[in-house]
Amino acid sequence: MQNYKVNVEGMGFEYGTVCVPCVFAFMDEMKKQEGIEDVSFVITEKLFYVTSECGHKKTEKRTAEALEKAGLRLGKDFRMVSLTVSC
Repeated sequence: MQNYKVNVEGMGFEYGTVCVPCVFAFMDEMKKQEGIEDVSFVITEKLFYVTSECGHKKTEKRTAEALEKAGLRLGKDFRMVSLTVSC
């Protein structure tokens, strides 16, 4: 099991706000991804924390898939800025 910090662009964070429907849409899609155990959002850091039983590359791929599905559902364009290991 590995923990990751995911930084995402396109959810309003760049403007000092948070698109709440965007956050929940992404979290819902991430929870559907195979190998993803948990996902949470820390508003003060504007980061998602993901617990995955997959390796880094597979988690990155699953995150990209979840972002695409959430964006299609909301008509928005999301982009993963970084996926880093969290202790």
